Amino acid sequence: MMNGVRCAAPSGAAAQHALAAFKTEAELQALLLSAQRDASGLTLTCARHVVILEPQLDLATELQMIGRVHRIGQTRQTYVHRLCVDGSFERSLASERQARAASAHQLEQGGEAVHGTGSLD
Repeated sequence: MMNGVRCAAPSGAAAQHALAAFKTEAELQALLLSAQRDASGLTLTCARHVVILEPQLDLATELQMIGRVHRIGQTRQTYVHRLCVDGSFERSLASERQARAASAHQLEQGGEAVHGTGSLD
């Protein structure tokens, strides 16, 4: 239990038990997963919220994390929350990823992408 919220962090031999408990026990409110280690191969349609504490530079990894909850079979509305501390490395990573996404979108629309800072002198 953390801050009054009953949670599980599946890892090692107990991972399958923790995942099964999260899917069947209503009082288990949160499942703590690592994006790098735990984000692939799960179906968690019993969940409604994804809280991202470790933003990924690669948008595909983050979308895969979200996809564990929002997938075929999900019957309820899902929510994604991204938390970053101002001035932190994670905040700069999230800002960099947003800039990359904006550049990619601009290129898709036929415009010229301008990215980064500095000089070519």
